[in-house]
Amino acid sequence: GVAPPAIPPSGPVLNLPAQVGGSIDAAGEQDTYTFQLSQASRLYLDSLTNSADLVWTLKIAGGQTVASRSFAASDAFGIGDTNPVLNLEAGDYELIVSSASGQAGAYAFRLLDLEAVASHQLQVEGEPLLEQKLARGDQTDVYQFEATAGQRYILGGPGDQAVEGSVFWRLLDPNGQQVWTSDVTP
Repeated sequence: GVAPPAIPPSGPVLNLPAQVGGSIDAAGEQDTYTFQLSQASRLYLDSLTNSADLVWTLKIAGGQTVASRSFAASDAFGIGDTNPVLNLEAGDYELIVSSASGQAGAYAFRLLDLEAVASHQLQVEGEPLLEQKLARGDQTDVYQFEATAGQRYILGGPGDQAVEGSVFWRLLDPNGQQVWTSDVTP
């Protein structure tokens, strides 16, 4: 096949990891962001806005939609047991933010390359691994560790707590496939 043409930048170019804030101010408005992946990557859109009306759509060169979700159903509880990881090939991408109903609204998100942002290389040796508090209640933190086939691991525990809302755990294998999910509610 013939490779589709590159997407010409029509909005801000994102460098991953990216943290973006903006707003849809008028009916029919769309905010468009572009980015390029030099290799196959596993991306995660961390919605920092709980709005079912605001929607993001990811397209590849040629205009084909890869994913489209509301900001409220992009990660954690909003997407539930569905795997939020975007397994993407190298290429040019366009991320479009719009309003499903035409209503105005502010939005914020982080677009993360999971390989690049794993903030802690966890050492699994039978001890508690870390005590962590999220900077924002709607934020996602990413961790990674080496696992041995057949070995049992415990994620979470009696010390887990959520002051408001809930904590949502998601375990992914090295290929970005979801293995397990769990939540803690106060």
